[in-house]
Amino acid sequence: MTTRVTLPNQPITVIYRSDGSGTTDNLRAALAVWDKDNWGTSTGNNFAATAAGKAAIAGDPIHFIGKSGSSAVALEASKTKYSITYAEVNYAAPVGLKVANIVNKNGDLVTPTDDSVAGFVSTAKLEANGTVTLDYLNPNAGVYPLTVVTYALALTNYGDTTKAAAVKKLIEYHAFTCPTKVANSGFITIPSASPLGKVISSQLAKLGK
Repeated sequence: MTTRVTLPNQPITVIYRSDGSGTTDNLRAALAVWDKDNWGTSTGNNFAATAAGKAAIAGDPIHFIGKSGSSAVALEASKTKYSITYAEVNYAAPVGLKVANIVNKNGDLVTPTDDSVAGFVSTAKLEANGTVTLDYLNPNAGVYPLTVVTYALALTNYGDTTKAAAVKKLIEYHAFTCPTKVANSGFITIPSASPLGKVISSQLAKLGK
């Protein structure tokens, strides 16, 4: 299927994160795969400090606006005509922004949903230490090829079995239950029996006393 869209003949203003952020780092990682010529050598989590970001802003400073925090960039985009920004989906609705559909490696134009994002994450490389390496060239149909991963950091020894159990229970709740309780939270539902769910459980099993 071919989808054709006519855009207004207007310059686009880019609203970017002026502070360092994991959101920017994930976008940079995706762009490094999708646009190697411009982003392949860029590193870091600060848009304006990356080689590609710095060059883009220097080339057209009028149409780049930096704001600190996802809430601020979403709000600025909602007030700036012909603008584009990046933030988690749960920041869009409160300020009336539309969420972008993205064409994936399979050629599908995809909306970010639990299923489309879960399908994308399903091919991620899951390390023994719990870190995730996303495959931005996931070839599967219907996957949304841009997401972020949230990590929970915990000790393996709290010196207190009650505290360790409480931390484990809290992380389990956020991973497996919380997304099912809060509509439009921006977090996907992770079944405990899924590959990612099993990795989370195996990491939680390392929490000692």
